[in-house]
Amino acid sequence: MRLHHLFPLQQLQPAFVQEPPVYIRSTSVVPLADHLDEETFKLLYDLDDELSFSNDEINEVDRVDSATFTLTYPHWRSGSIPVTPNTNRVLPSALESENIKISFIDKQTQQQISAWVVRSHNYVVGLSDWFEQQNLIPGSNIEITATKHPGTMLISTEKKRSNKEWIKTVLIGADGGLVFALLRQPIYAGFNERMAIAIPDRDGLDKIWQDRQGRNIQIKSDVFRMMNELSKLNSQRHVHFIDLYAAINVIRRTPPMELLTVLATTPEIIHVGDHYYHMADQGKE
Repeated sequence: MRLHHLFPLQQLQPAFVQEPPVYIRSTSVVPLADHLDEETFKLLYDLDDELSFSNDEINEVDRVDSATFTLTYPHWRSGSIPVTPNTNRVLPSALESENIKISFIDKQTQQQISAWVVRSHNYVVGLSDWFEQQNLIPGSNIEITATKHPGTMLISTEKKRSNKEWIKTVLIGADGGLVFALLRQPIYAGFNERMAIAIPDRDGLDKIWQDRQGRNIQIKSDVFRMMNELSKLNSQRHVHFIDLYAAINVIRRTPPMELLTVLATTPEIIHVGDHYYHMADQGKE
């Protein structure tokens, strides 16, 4: 379907359309490997990371009425959602322009939100205010639903009475280091338990991202840091792949396949089954 009336002039596009926000910026797509077993492939596929898919995989999908996905930290912080085979089944299908202005309508309040589909980098941006109004956190689940108007979609969260849940929470130490703790946090929307992370100090995390820019920090060192932090949260000291994927994306944009490759090629990290990993030098309790 053609959406000529939605095509913008380049100079009128916001900065976050002309260039991806730093939190979702990446130099390459890291496709899911052919050698993955079916269960692992499904695990990574279901994470709905736009960096896991080629443009052909994203575009060659059948249309559906609605799609649900889980916010990662990079998209939560950028006010964006990923364009993946899952979400693209609902998003406008016009290919004549790389950037398309669209509208979301809050399913509950009927508030209209202007957003942009940036197809060159596979994200939709413009939702920061709505995320804040909904009190969303990384790990919150969002549903988008098609309407009879191709440039307009409904958007909603799985509503949840405000109550407190034990959630992985990122704390920033005086030395700028990150600490993960399980703390009771107010929750306002349905969420994925493994991917949910509360962020009490967004500005502090922004500073960490700024400080890391231009520094060639090896992903393996970040994986070790996150493994050590997450392993403290359970008695067996095992870390599930999804927990680790969600956590490492709090400090660096990391596709699932890139993370899996690091885990598979690092002798100090042992796969103990069911997508759980363990640091070899921690011993078994």
